[in-house]
Amino acid sequence: TYSVIECDSFTVPSNSMVYRLPGNYVITDSIPNQCGGDSILHINLTILPPRTNTVNTTICYDDTVIVNGTSYHAGYASGIEVIPNIGPYNCDSTIYVDLNVLSKKESTISEILCDNDTLIVNGNGYHATHLSGTEVFQNVGALNCDSTVYVNLRSYSPMNVILDPLGDLCANQEVVFSVNV
Repeated sequence: TYSVIECDSFTVPSNSMVYRLPGNYVITDSIPNQCGGDSILHINLTILPPRTNTVNTTICYDDTVIVNGTSYHAGYASGIEVIPNIGPYNCDSTIYVDLNVLSKKESTISEILCDNDTLIVNGNGYHATHLSGTEVFQNVGALNCDSTVYVNLRSYSPMNVILDPLGDLCANQEVVFSVNV
């Protein structure tokens, strides 16, 4: 008579039965020997339930979660990690990873500035000599995720119009100009 504690499964010595489900079992096994008699084994078997855990969380698009040395992120958001010989009686533990990754928040500002105008974005000034850039607003979205704003501006120089009338003009006289821009 002997007792056995196993993690995943147990095969009785006669190979006649395999036990896989967690639980406690009392087993009687017969093993034929060469002399014509059988050896009778009384086995008290305990199969431990699997040790599992789940990492199920929401992260920002640019974040990474490390589980058992593996990086999980927007491009690799789910998987299974097996950590050998860490549980009771050196059983393996399994971690199921399933991340909910929030989408990347991006927008673009496309405006037209006059020559002397300035547009302030995230504390930075954009003007005729500084028309484009990328601004990251930190910790402003859901779960304090970052948001990115792409600035793509155009600038128009002031239009100079030179009027050279033909002849003299009188006060209150109406003049019509045609302009092609």
